[in-house]
Amino acid sequence: MLQDWQGAYRAAMLETDQRKLIGKIESATTLLQACLLELGSSVEEDSEGERIADALRTLELIRRVELEIPNRAQADSEETNVSALHHRAFPGQHTP
Repeated sequence: MLQDWQGAYRAAMLETDQRKLIGKIESATTLLQACLLELGSSVEEDSEGERIADALRTLELIRRVELEIPNRAQADSEETNVSALHHRAFPGQHTP
């Protein structure tokens, strides 16, 4: 599986059709995360893990900048903040 991540990453990086880009980013991200799990904390594969982590950060940047999709943690945080503000402004009412 470790050899496959570079092809998936390259396919996402070279995709010019924005309708296809999100799917390629998601596929590559899933594969890269699996590769990191496969590597675990192996000292001999540390540089490979760094390259995979860099690739994941690059894909996330493309997701946020090119596709204007917030990262999942940021989206969850923003949703929580909106919900908290709503509860302060309208106590006793549920968030729509």
